[in-house]
Amino acid sequence: MTKILRKYFHQPDPNNTWIRNPFSCDIEKIKNLSEQEQDELIDLVTNGTMKNIFNDKKLIDFWLIVQNDQKQLAEKALRHLIPFCKTYRCEQAFSTYCYMKNKFRNRLNID
Repeated sequence: MTKILRKYFHQPDPNNTWIRNPFSCDIEKIKNLSEQEQDELIDLVTNGTMKNIFNDKKLIDFWLIVQNDQKQLAEKALRHLIPFCKTYRCEQAFSTYCYMKNKFRNRLNID
């Protein structure tokens, strides 16, 4: 059972703990951030207002608010939190295309 669950639910990446809680992570240990993103994370962590917003809002809503001030950092977090956005649009477009091209499209109904 554990093996099956591990197939679908991987262990969380320790480099992405800043996304779940930016106020309790060790910034020096995060390896996947650029210098600009690290600076934005430091600015975010030192902002007391943002900490209050983090405690009051859902995680996705928090990062959408952060996007106004720290664009690069928020975009990286949102890409991690919403990975299915692009694939959903692609599947939706393909489904519409298949519907338009199905066998009923070329059939002439005279009733």
